[in-house]
Amino acid sequence: MSARSLSRSRFIAVALALGVVSVLGACNPFVPSSSGGGQPQAVSGAGTLDRIIQSKQIRVGVVNDNPPYSYVDNSGNLVGYDIDIINAIAHDVGATPNLVRVDAPGRISGLQTGQLDMTVANFSITPARALVIDFSEPYLVTHFRLIVAADSSLRSLQDANQASVSVATPRGATSTDQLQAVLPQAQLQVLSSIADVKQALASGQATAAVFDDTAAPAFLESQPGKYKLLDGAFPGGDRIGIGVPKGDPEWARWIDLWIAQFNFSGQNAAEFQKWFHGPLPSLN
Repeated sequence: MSARSLSRSRFIAVALALGVVSVLGACNPFVPSSSGGGQPQAVSGAGTLDRIIQSKQIRVGVVNDNPPYSYVDNSGNLVGYDIDIINAIAHDVGATPNLVRVDAPGRISGLQTGQLDMTVANFSITPARALVIDFSEPYLVTHFRLIVAADSSLRSLQDANQASVSVATPRGATSTDQLQAVLPQAQLQVLSSIADVKQALASGQATAAVFDDTAAPAFLESQPGKYKLLDGAFPGGDRIGIGVPKGDPEWARWIDLWIAQFNFSGQNAAEFQKWFHGPLPSLN
């Protein structure tokens, strides 16, 4: 049986389990656009799956400056690990993905306002976020690390716990809260985007920058000899999942079933190897 036939069979099985039937369609190229990031009231996402099946369109929040999760390649296309996940989901639900570029807060507000059907953007699952949106089961677990200039005297994470050290972190990221707990003496620079964090490190505006342990190697490889990774990781870990609107259990359940298959089938491990050039970390 071909890979396409397997994918079709898998979707039909999931659709029947939810009491819906759909005709599969091909996944067309994404159409990036912009998104704001206020704090509006949550709205119900009831009927999302039925609407996606009928319209054959799925609106997805993404970021465009976080390789290898999602970034713009030399041809101007948005690519990466999360983008492949989006395309696979869209294929299996028979829809075309319409990608909406958002910042960290916009990953939440777009779901609250009904502008997005899901967010796939290296999105950490937290109790606070789960008050206003819903999450899938995790497809990845990461840990935060610090990167500094190669000639820095700092060697370990705890070396950075001093008032003379400034640490750049993106606005709306879970790393900000963790930094305050792990490095209470350091000065935090909360910047608008991951690109701004990298720029602050490059310009010397920040002593260190926060990266998760899956994205850090790609950054170091892109700047050979310029930076180094400090020893030690933040305690605990971040579970990464897909954000969906609150109040739509059918859509949330379908996404959970898809993630379970993605993890169990080995497809996740293959995608992770493709983009990160290493084995998928344990999800436990």
